[in-house]
Amino acid sequence: MNQCRFSIITVCYNAEQTIANTIRSLLEQTYTDYEYIIKDGKSTDRTVEVAQQLCDGNPNVKIISVQDDGIYDAMNQAVQQASGEYVFFLNSGDLFCNEKVLCNVNQFIQKQEAQIYYGNVIEQDEDNRSVRVFNKYSCSKLNYLLGSCICHQAIFAKRSLFVNKPFDLNYQVCADREWQLYHLKSEAKFLSMNFEVAEVQVDGFSRQHISEFVDETKRCLRLYFPKQHFIYCFLIFMKGNKVLQRVITKFDRTVSTRSCKDEEKS
Repeated sequence: MNQCRFSIITVCYNAEQTIANTIRSLLEQTYTDYEYIIKDGKSTDRTVEVAQQLCDGNPNVKIISVQDDGIYDAMNQAVQQASGEYVFFLNSGDLFCNEKVLCNVNQFIQKQEAQIYYGNVIEQDEDNRSVRVFNKYSCSKLNYLLGSCICHQAIFAKRSLFVNKPFDLNYQVCADREWQLYHLKSEAKFLSMNFEVAEVQVDGFSRQHISEFVDETKRCLRLYFPKQHFIYCFLIFMKGNKVLQRVITKFDRTVSTRSCKDEEKS
């Protein structure tokens, strides 16, 4: 079987409490045709030291500690150092679901041609652990107009896409959404893999900047779907009503997530 070379990228800053488990989940992969780029933003804690200790002597690992202007600038910088055919971003604190993820992704890629592949993610917060499902409809225009987006920790995409169209730094919290919309509009082929690839923390950057998230989502949709972006604006208006907000949130969770207990049973 042919093998893809993956560039796995972790961007981090002052992540000494979370970086070790992320690195271990990559080093435990049974598939070894990858490079691992750890892009640190000049941390003031022991992040780089921890990474160096865990990766000492591993020729597949590159640790870069250079100042950047935030998450998306760090991701762009890391892509410039990458050489793999496909890029995958794994945030510090996030994990591969199991040691077979890269092997499974490689097998899937060999069977079906696309530019962007995406799987499911396990979302973990303080109280709950559930599977976020990204199916074949997740890359539809309607799904984005309803305010949804494929989690970037679910996506394996050709490196050339990131080289030709880096993350737009005019977006502070939604540059990954804007990047997806660009490629959706340009008719890149998205393909759902329908299996879990990563376990992610849901108390992320965008959830800490809700107003910026809403404003930037509106900008994205107005740019790419100027005639239909009102759909998202109307939904945001409805969410101002607390009762409607609860209904919409419950509906979204029902159709796009399942409990990890259900996953274990299957």
